[in-house]
Amino acid sequence: MSLVLLLKIYEATMQEGGSDPYFEQMEKVAKVATEAAAFGVRLESEVFQGPFADFLPPYTSKYRELPKKLLAFSVVYGFYVRSFGKTGHKAKIHADYWLVMASEFVRLKTNQYCDGQMGELLYAIGDHLDSEAKSDEAIRKKRLFLKKHYQWQYNEALKSAKRAFDGGSFIEE
Repeated sequence: MSLVLLLKIYEATMQEGGSDPYFEQMEKVAKVATEAAAFGVRLESEVFQGPFADFLPPYTSKYRELPKKLLAFSVVYGFYVRSFGKTGHKAKIHADYWLVMASEFVRLKTNQYCDGQMGELLYAIGDHLDSEAKSDEAIRKKRLFLKKHYQWQYNEALKSAKRAFDGGSFIEE
């Protein structure tokens, strides 16, 4: 039952086609963070090092660290957001997370990946994914891609699968 639930969540997430409002908002905030870094650079060059820099300290001295803080915010938040996937791919990476969790759960139960059988199960329970997305090769590639490029998400999927394997919940309480 747990496996079917994970595969249905994967299918539903894939069906949304990247239109998840959470990830759309995350993209907007990431854009603002990028703009903040650009503004920090402009602030530094035009206000603090520009032609009037010698005359402005009485008005600007309290804000001298602002360009550095804007850049730091952009770097830290940018790193965080990129950990969820590249721009426009976050919802797909999130969907693959559920598929990888299901794959790892099966591996823990059977001591082997059964991607072909998982693909057949996806085909049986779902009607919104194309047959290529349900192939054993596609499932294996998604698992390896997540493991290589989004290691922390892969680790979280594995941790959740282990929790469920041990009789707990997939979702940490």
